[in-house]
Amino acid sequence: YHRKNPHPLVETFARWLENQPEPLRYNLNDPAGKREIILASGGIYETLRVVLTALSNYLQVTPARILTYHLTLPPTYHDIPHLQFETLPEEEQAARTAIENALAAEPHTPTFLLVGAPLSEDSRRKLRLLSIDYPLFFIEANNALNQHSLAREAKLVQRVIRLLTPAIFHPRLDSLSTVFLIGNADFLSVIETVHFALKGTPSASEIELLHFLLENGFRLVALWRKGIKRLGESVVKNGQLSNEFGGNDA
Repeated sequence: YHRKNPHPLVETFARWLENQPEPLRYNLNDPAGKREIILASGGIYETLRVVLTALSNYLQVTPARILTYHLTLPPTYHDIPHLQFETLPEEEQAARTAIENALAAEPHTPTFLLVGAPLSEDSRRKLRLLSIDYPLFFIEANNALNQHSLAREAKLVQRVIRLLTPAIFHPRLDSLSTVFLIGNADFLSVIETVHFALKGTPSASEIELLHFLLENGFRLVALWRKGIKRLGESVVKNGQLSNEFGGNDA
């Protein structure tokens, strides 16, 4: 989308971010042209492939370390060059210890923590402290609200890339493939470049469908269900339940 004319879907998403108990604001139309919200297509795992490819192609210091927490990547992703993958324990305290050990063992290696589940406040604060001493960055793919995101921690907003799916608006939208990415504008610009090279621009039809559903879909479904209910009540009342509905004509 153009910074001077953001798509209504992007504006809806920006309002969702701002209208939370702990609001966060991301730039849509910075005068310098930098955008802190972009869109991707293909679902969360395809978007992660784009993000990892961007890291592989554009990081100045490699190899980079990718730590995954509650997020199982397809085996082929481990073949992306210049990236070293490590799966963390599922128990949060054990995962935190593993992160600390990995950073201490190789303190100069760029490290990206892929977060697939919400973290406790204590873990978020301790990870923030680690990011002060080490080149530690975060990629969240857990649909966390602002108050549960690492981006809410002091001075971390530029070190966190958040991937959010349409399920943030309603669980029934989880199957839609549009993904919102928010965070550091320079990093997002690189991700956009790689997305275009691998997949072209985000699907306009998918974006329009999601926007339509958010604006009209649930209201239309409610009206449709209300109409069906009234029709059923009328049919039963008049004794006109036909064979089509499993009954006999009156």
